[in-house]
Amino acid sequence: MYLDPSDYMDRLFYLGSYDRILLQMIRDRVRKGDLCVDVGAQKGYVALQLSKQVGKSGLVMAFEPDSRARKHLDANLARNKAANTTVFPFALGTAEGTTTFHLSSQLGWSTRFPNALAKPTLCKRIQVPIRPLAHIFEDNRFRMSLPKLSFVKIDCEGSEAEVLQGMAGILRNASPAIWIEVNPGSLEAAGKSVESILMPLRDLGYVGHRPKAKCINGKQCVHLEAVSGYRPVDKGVFDLLCLRSDGPQDKCSQDRLLKNS
Repeated sequence: MYLDPSDYMDRLFYLGSYDRILLQMIRDRVRKGDLCVDVGAQKGYVALQLSKQVGKSGLVMAFEPDSRARKHLDANLARNKAANTTVFPFALGTAEGTTTFHLSSQLGWSTRFPNALAKPTLCKRIQVPIRPLAHIFEDNRFRMSLPKLSFVKIDCEGSEAEVLQGMAGILRNASPAIWIEVNPGSLEAAGKSVESILMPLRDLGYVGHRPKAKCINGKQCVHLEAVSGYRPVDKGVFDLLCLRSDGPQDKCSQDRLLKNS
């Protein structure tokens, strides 16, 4: 990747220490020929990991409405010859149209719903197109790949509940693992809650898990702890891995060795 040493996130990318548990779950669950979705692709760190896993026969759909981040995303995909990755320059939500999008001086913090931490970093307000993910699959190229949808990553600073609502039709016909970065402050700014994410997924047969690293016999492993609800103590940003309760549970019922990136 093209990286900026002065950017904190880029330094984590370079060191391979950014969200190692997420990368492990991608390695565990994504196979050659699969379809994967990256909502909030930023500079492409996760999209590139997905691209590598699905191989030439697979497909990655990367969504990034911030044109500044998308410039880096396009460059990094080109540098890695990731022809299996399609970039979409708009936000995802519940309906077709346009929406107000707040640009932050910190790439990755741009959002429709700025929280208290993001507000001091805002530098511009723009209009961007918005679409439901289900409408994207009306394109035959993606509809044919829907049965192979294995992994969805959502990190969109407060829009997560709307993204999930806009893909409900997809989740009635596919059972991907869904990784969500949950930011309670951003959800509150959007007039949503953590329960706004958990409840509709439960209705579709999903169970949320809190992935955590723990040491077992001297080795770092990933432990998935099923959650039945939102605990008020969870005020900070945290991750959820949501899995279909009637799907393969082998990856949930045992601790997974956390490999080096």
